[in-house]
Amino acid sequence: MFIEINKLKKAKKILLEVYTKSINTSNDKEYIQAKYDHSIDCFNIASKVKPFNRTCAIAALLHDIGRIYEYDEDKADLHAQIGYQYLKNHFITNPLILLPIKYHEDDLNWYQKLLKDDEYTSQNILTKRRILEYSKVVRDADIISNMKIIAEKEYKSKNITINKQLINCLKARKLGQKELINGEYDEIVYILCGLNIIYSKNSIKYLKKHKIVASLINKLYTLANDNKEMLKETELISNIIGERFNL
Repeated sequence: MFIEINKLKKAKKILLEVYTKSINTSNDKEYIQAKYDHSIDCFNIASKVKPFNRTCAIAALLHDIGRIYEYDEDKADLHAQIGYQYLKNHFITNPLILLPIKYHEDDLNWYQKLLKDDEYTSQNILTKRRILEYSKVVRDADIISNMKIIAEKEYKSKNITINKQLINCLKARKLGQKELINGEYDEIVYILCGLNIIYSKNSIKYLKKHKIVASLINKLYTLANDNKEMLKETELISNIIGERFNL
């Protein structure tokens, strides 16, 4: 227990040092602050989804350190690899922390990539199981935290459109595609598609307890206003999520 507490203190110190350096040098302080806050939130979510497991929570805490350590819009898609390599080179050797960070961003192919990773295949069966479990928790925490960010966002647009392709993704149990987002309504539907890759029952319980999905759906109704077509689509979305996830 004492060792685990020390590991957590070290992880928090690593994140704080990277954050402090970045926010003092970056031109986009708002971005750095948002990513730091998101990291703390993911830590708190993972602590609830997988309670009494500091190693898993540490992976969630540090999962986006690549975005903070090396903020570059052109490298945004590489932040998981950047963070993994940075931590491995300087601070951490534990695959239970490193591999969930390395594979938290690949939405569809992460599992296949992980199974072929030499760092994974060299582990014993128990460690492999834990890596898989922690990877799922970190991914869940990331999705949930992003849902909370969208749920707290203020929307003011009056000219709202719907890209029904995103609704079809939700219906087909698929992830949404960012390029399909044309406005604020689509942004909410896109993040709701993340429900299709939530793994843990505890993650669903967390979403229900904190009424995160309910808040997102209420935002859709607000945006739909008195537009009959949009209200019909919003009701469809609400029914799909209610029946499939009991949310």
